[in-house]
Amino acid sequence: MSDPYEDLGVARNADAKVIKRAYRKRVMKEHPDRGGSEEGFKRLQLAYDVLSDPERKDKYDRTGDSGIDYAAQKAFAELASMFVQLAEQCDPDHQDLKALVVQNVSQQIEQCRHKIAQNNKIIAKMERAAKRVRRKSGGENLVEGFFRSHILVAQNAIARLEAEIARGGMILKLAEDYEWLVDKAPIGAHGQLGPMAQFHWQGR
Repeated sequence: MSDPYEDLGVARNADAKVIKRAYRKRVMKEHPDRGGSEEGFKRLQLAYDVLSDPERKDKYDRTGDSGIDYAAQKAFAELASMFVQLAEQCDPDHQDLKALVVQNVSQQIEQCRHKIAQNNKIIAKMERAAKRVRRKSGGENLVEGFFRSHILVAQNAIARLEAEIARGGMILKLAEDYEWLVDKAPIGAHGQLGPMAQFHWQGR
């Protein structure tokens, strides 16, 4: 969990004026337009949100709970990054970038589900195979051990894919709160908007 005091670079006994001054100084440095990262800029804003609110600051000082959903924070950062990528690749005046985000993420979620199904088939086959191999001389069944190792690899792959699906679902939920205003395409421009941009959010 990120520490808002460390993010702002202030002591834990800093008063409201010091916190505000530190935020104003660092926000200029961390702004993406000035060479900072979007993630760092967002983290700085969240830290200030906590420490500038007396109730949230007091709660954090007492319990260490900042009230920030870091999973949602990461998902929102990915969503914002997708919009930026699409704005660079597409025509933001005549293409619905929100619809493109939803379409891309939904497609990749389906791909994850397909891969899960494939891994489940592998696990079922390996389970059946492991039950059929015997070592005649007794002792450790090394071949069965290889089958079990293959099963573990597939199970770990499924766990990663399920995590990707959960994050994709969170991104889609956050996207529901936005809409993209699209201008009518100029006369004669129908079908001239180019292919849909592609990007990948998995594995970040």
